[in-house]
Amino acid sequence: MRKLENQDIINTYVKIGIKCYEAILDGKYTKRNKYCLKLGKMFKYLEENIDVAKEIFPQLLKHEIINVRSIV
Repeated sequence: MRKLENQDIINTYVKIGIKCYEAILDGKYTKRNKYCLKLGKMFKYLEENIDVAKEIFPQLLKHEIINVRSIV
């Protein structure tokens, strides 16, 4: 995976959190699964880049949308 900027990662997490929540409410579990696969790729990237993860996760845990906080 290419090197990502911290703000790009945060924006992606927020987008995935919102879309996962909407898919669950709509009963569209296949779409939710698709978003979870994207999230898995993000986790893999952060696992390989621990310093980036240490900067990003505290910001995500303070996010106003609970779905974003719950996927961290």
